[in-house]
Amino acid sequence: MDVSILFAFTAGTVAAFNPCGAAMFPAYVGFHLSKSSSSLSPLFILLKGLSIGFTLTIGFVVVFGVFGIFLALGFRLFGSLLPFIGLGIGAFIFLAGLWLLLMKRSLAIGFLGNLSFGSFQGINQIFMFGIAYA
Repeated sequence: MDVSILFAFTAGTVAAFNPCGAAMFPAYVGFHLSKSSSSLSPLFILLKGLSIGFTLTIGFVVVFGVFGIFLALGFRLFGSLLPFIGLGIGAFIFLAGLWLLLMKRSLAIGFLGNLSFGSFQGINQIFMFGIAYA
């Protein structure tokens, strides 16, 4: 087996079963199933849960698929910089949080509260959550 395929498979497995995902994915599916009527048959509830999970997974896969395609098409320089970019973003978030904590300030960006992406209902909402989840 090719090492790059093995690495991609392992990274995908780790991403799918991370501690946050292990709690959020079932909770999100349960939230949507709880909005259903209690008079529905168990088979319908099972099929609805599977469709929610599948749709969310497709959104998740789209994000990593797009990044994977870009990296496979020759953006190797960018790929080799990803660990440093991730470290820089992590350090920035840590320092910003520390500054906010020590200065007893809040980080509020006013216009973001008024931002609207339209009305996502049903399958579109679940797909968009899958993208954000990634």
